[in-house]
Amino acid sequence: MEPEETTTVERELAFSEMEGSELFKPISSLRASQRLRLAAKVMPLAETGDDLTAEDIACFADLMDYLEDGGFITDLEGWGKFFDEKGLQGAMKLAMTYAGEAIGVRL
Repeated sequence: MEPEETTTVERELAFSEMEGSELFKPISSLRASQRLRLAAKVMPLAETGDDLTAEDIACFADLMDYLEDGGFITDLEGWGKFFDEKGLQGAMKLAMTYAGEAIGVRL
């Protein structure tokens, strides 16, 4: 009798389970208009792959400005430290997951 093969399926973490989620305003406290504007900011980044272009980085910088200046990020100092530790990819994943969940989509 051969041993059974097991497969591991990686589950995407919910935003609230992600490291750094405590830096953001709770999604439940966002107005519908804030959620839609957030979706509009993140849409250009939805098809971004691992190879970022200058345009992708500029779009993400606009999203970061919107999150920081709009009060979505409640701990700006912690956000800066998170970015220093996790880099662009980590910050993008966290921000995109926040935006996706804000509009009811898992990214």
